[in-house]
Amino acid sequence: MLNILVPVSDRSDDEQNGRVRVAIEIATALTARLTVIVEGQFALAGGDWSGPPPCATPQQEAFSPVPEQLADLLDRSAIRWGWIERPGGWREVSQQVGTGWLVAAPPTDTADGIGGAVDIEEALIQHRLAMVTVPPNLRSFEARGHALVLWDGSREAGHALAAAVPLLRVASRVTLLEIDDGSLATLGCQALDLLAARGVAATLSYVKAGGRSAARIALDEIAARGPDYAVMGAFDRPSWMQRLSGKVTDELIRHSPVPLFLKH
Repeated sequence: MLNILVPVSDRSDDEQNGRVRVAIEIATALTARLTVIVEGQFALAGGDWSGPPPCATPQQEAFSPVPEQLADLLDRSAIRWGWIERPGGWREVSQQVGTGWLVAAPPTDTADGIGGAVDIEEALIQHRLAMVTVPPNLRSFEARGHALVLWDGSREAGHALAAAVPLLRVASRVTLLEIDDGSLATLGCQALDLLAARGVAATLSYVKAGGRSAARIALDEIAARGPDYAVMGAFDRPSWMQRLSGKVTDELIRHSPVPLFLKH
């Protein structure tokens, strides 16, 4: 079963509540499990570091560090959910939950690594997680809306496309935007065939890079097309998307008005 991960802190605020609602809506649309990652003061009884994420048992529920408001929100949903502690770093979390989709906030200058703000590159590359970044003002996620796939023909774009298939299957409309800087290894029409073989119908659109930066292209196209979310690969090597590292990645994630589904 697909595992949706959402980190939270012990504070309750609108942004965190909105991020949890996004995680619930994704889990509901995909019939997935949701795991809340919290900082706790005690070890999980009988925790298995190598196994799947545990559910809170009735004995643990009384001591659950999940904020009460969020626990009530989760209990009112129809999803299966549980929680784990973040015992140290994200490496320990990955040992407990394995792979999954991490719903997280964009980085901020005061990010402390919990409460939703995570190291994007660490989560994507070291722990092989897919990530959904949630803009600060977003309070919902339209899984069945319009999905925009930013396609540069790279291996990483292919990984992102494959990982996002469960989400794309429930989208009402999928647009695959072929961004051509002269180095496309896999054409957009080939990507359409891959999607069709997995039960996803998509339309193909095209834009010439024309010397514009990767972040500028992505932000301009998102603004012009108004999708509910965008899908893209990250941190590749051979083409324009390699510039989605460092400052350009930071710019795109910070300023995208819609959620981004990222996969390395």
